[in-house]
Amino acid sequence: MRIFLTGATGFIGNAFAKQSSSTEILALSRRPLPLASTLKTVVGDFFGDPAAWAESLAQFKPDTFVHLGWGDLPDYSAEKCQQNVNASLALVQLALAVGVKTILITGTCWEYGACEGPRSETDRPAKLNLFAESKIQLMGAAQALCERHNARLIWARPFFVYGPAQRSTSLIPSAINAIRNHRAPDIRTPEAQNDFVHVDDVAAACWELLQASDCHGIYNIGTGRPETVAKIVNLVSERLQGKAIYDLGALNPKGFWADNQKIISYTTWRPKISIEAGIASMLEN
Repeated sequence: MRIFLTGATGFIGNAFAKQSSSTEILALSRRPLPLASTLKTVVGDFFGDPAAWAESLAQFKPDTFVHLGWGDLPDYSAEKCQQNVNASLALVQLALAVGVKTILITGTCWEYGACEGPRSETDRPAKLNLFAESKIQLMGAAQALCERHNARLIWARPFFVYGPAQRSTSLIPSAINAIRNHRAPDIRTPEAQNDFVHVDDVAAACWELLQASDCHGIYNIGTGRPETVAKIVNLVSERLQGKAIYDLGALNPKGFWADNQKIISYTTWRPKISIEAGIASMLEN
């Protein structure tokens, strides 16, 4: 497998690149990346003109395109979302033009919209935000392009990803920072329950999907187990100051989580890192 990769410096992309082992990867980046010896860099801008580095990609001869990039997060404006869709489709077209036959793109669990309970890949979305709408737009257009070139599209749909190098404003890093600085975490919805999946498990799932030749279409990547925001904060608080903040029995949990039976049926992947172990490792690091 020879992979053309975007997002190698991002949250999921970095975890994916670290699991590359002997696979050769060419990563699109604004600067050279000092990662694994099997990883090479083509210097270019995600939003720039692909023609500037298309020859380098053609010489690399990838058979797989893994698109984990989404530029300028957390800017979810209409202009930025459309810019990302357009840039992503340009990359898909270029990858197909150089002979790629497998494309994996990460979506988002927000593609399920306003909902509760377990979500399966066949569920219809409702009340989507702009970011989710943009991802669905990209998925439809990429699928049409892949069909035209006899290539397979894998749409990996991670749920609530956490882990090292996560954005500081996210739930777990912000709770850690607040409690370490003797402040109460700013939590508005402690009863919200979500499917928290470690970034290393997400990266491993992507690798498994790529290696299973019969995998195509949408795959949820989640633990299948909902956890409340209050429990997450309690786990942090108990480790840092020896006591819980919330009475979990007083909550009325609401939220959604992954039905992960499809990826379990088609691959050997299983989520390995519990939320307790994941938070412990974040605190240690």
